[in-house]
Amino acid sequence: MAEEARLQCPSCGKEVGLGEIECPHCGVNLKSGEAYETRVKQAKGKQEHPEHFGGRVGAAVVVALGLIFFAGFMYERASRKVLADVPEFFRPPVETLQKVDDMLARADQQQAMGESAAAGKTFADARHELEGLVEWLQKTDESIRSDAAYAQDTNPHPWRQQKEYNRGVAKRQLKNLRAKVELRFKRIPAA
Repeated sequence: MAEEARLQCPSCGKEVGLGEIECPHCGVNLKSGEAYETRVKQAKGKQEHPEHFGGRVGAAVVVALGLIFFAGFMYERASRKVLADVPEFFRPPVETLQKVDDMLARADQQQAMGESAAAGKTFADARHELEGLVEWLQKTDESIRSDAAYAQDTNPHPWRQQKEYNRGVAKRQLKNLRAKVELRFKRIPAA
């Protein structure tokens, strides 16, 4: 009987038949020297695991929240800059709102004590103050619009000069003040 020719496996060192492609003991490819597990991993390629998807969604949520907070911070910063650049511009409405709040609190106390005539007079005074504030807000809004239109007509290169204040932020401040005035109007009972 002729003995069959044998090769030695480069990985495990055991003898393997001459016609074999893989070692039956360890699974190494005798021609390339790659292990079976390595070939399986290469065939599968890089696959995503479901637990990685959740991590990416979480990271996206964190980034989105960070952007929202950053945008809020930048708006607040611009708003404070407008208020600091033109403090005399917004001082009258803020003082009027504080005065109206005091009047409304006094009127509520008067009503609670049963002094309805005095409370009615205080509510009427508060209404009068708020109506004056509404007129001021409308005039100011119109002046911001006309100022912006004038600046666009007279300055062909508006990016070359610094603005006195950010008109967009100022308009949002006026809109905020208008909402506060409307809220105070709702607190005043109908005459």
